[in-house]
Amino acid sequence: MWSNILQRWNKLSAFTFYQIIRYASLLFISVLLTKVGLSKNEIGYYESFFLLSSVSSFFWIGGVMNALVSFSAGADKDKIKQYFFNAFVVIVGLNLLSNTALLFLFPIFTKLSIMMDAQRMLLLVIFNLFNHSAYLVEHYYLITKRSKALVAFSILSVSLTVGLSSLTLLTHASIDYLLFALVLAAIFRFIWLLAILIRNNSYSIDYPFLKPFMWQSALLALSILLGSVADYFDEMLVNLKYSKQWFAIFKYGAKEFPLLLLISNALNTVFIREISEDKAAGLTTIKRFSKRFMWVLYPIIILVLLTSPKWYPIVFDPGFLPSSPIFNLYLLLVISRMLFPQSVLSGLGQNQYLVYSALIEVFIHIGLSLILQPIWGLNGLAIATVTAYTMDKLFLIGICKIKFNVSLQDYLPVKTYLTLNSLLLFVFIALYYWR
Repeated sequence: MWSNILQRWNKLSAFTFYQIIRYASLLFISVLLTKVGLSKNEIGYYESFFLLSSVSSFFWIGGVMNALVSFSAGADKDKIKQYFFNAFVVIVGLNLLSNTALLFLFPIFTKLSIMMDAQRMLLLVIFNLFNHSAYLVEHYYLITKRSKALVAFSILSVSLTVGLSSLTLLTHASIDYLLFALVLAAIFRFIWLLAILIRNNSYSIDYPFLKPFMWQSALLALSILLGSVADYFDEMLVNLKYSKQWFAIFKYGAKEFPLLLLISNALNTVFIREISEDKAAGLTTIKRFSKRFMWVLYPIIILVLLTSPKWYPIVFDPGFLPSSPIFNLYLLLVISRMLFPQSVLSGLGQNQYLVYSALIEVFIHIGLSLILQPIWGLNGLAIATVTAYTMDKLFLIGICKIKFNVSLQDYLPVKTYLTLNSLLLFVFIALYYWR
């Protein structure tokens, strides 16, 4: 029993570790950008670069990766190698399609002042081609339960990214040099991926596997796209209605707490695999580990909530103080992030319900954004986000119970969850009225 728990913990902690330090590296670069004398307009262009990179790929990357994790559950080593190569073929094909679309849309991006010139557009496409495919590396190590290899890859990859980025910013303080450094780091990760493929020596196309795999990937991708399209709608809305300076302020505030975002995403990926292998044991695993991470996350989030107005202008710049209230509202996303009905449904292969839920969420989110933004400005967009995410999880919780007789208490430590959220909301309301 204990060896089984330890094995799950090692697999989960290594995958979470990579997600945390990768995000931390990007956060470090964002902070460094505010310290080297770049204008808010230039920082806004940097954020626009990653906005385009993400908006063109986040959904199909997430769909393919989570489907690969689910399909690989219980497969032998040879099958995993075969599935991995086929997933690589799918990723490369989708990568080429999405970047071709970006090139065709470049004139529109120029008119909207989202992408600046042809050189930066070319850097974006090159970055995407190498970076997006390399997401397969960490998922391969998760599937094959190679925690040590994942940790080693994490440290080397992130160290190279931070090292090259810091060197270019401190010596040149130029967005163009920074983007070139990020391209080099992406090439390194892609070479690592090729090394895995060569070592596996499995290059056959498995057509019976590809049909259900691509269908489930498509469902997951669609649910992720619909669930996140409102977030990008908010960013586009700010881009169109505000200056580049205020877009940068919004982006520096509209960030989920990194530890929360990365732990919840890593838990979701691992929980999908656990449910796919054994439903009953998987539900127990979700309940056990979500409770552990709640006791870690909530005290940290409350502390961050209380202190963010003090440290925000210090960590970034006094000009980014208006970002602090937006960030505090995004901290409330922990309420929905610590619920995992989506992991249960994906593990059971019922991804169509994620699509239905995402449709409901996007309509709620966009509707609330359009209503609340004229009233409360950028803070209204944050309130819309928190509300829509919560409604999404409530719908999925209902589906789990009604369709599959999986009660909330089967995979959620209800008492702990209600206690910690009550405390969080009390602190948030008290801070709002006493500030």
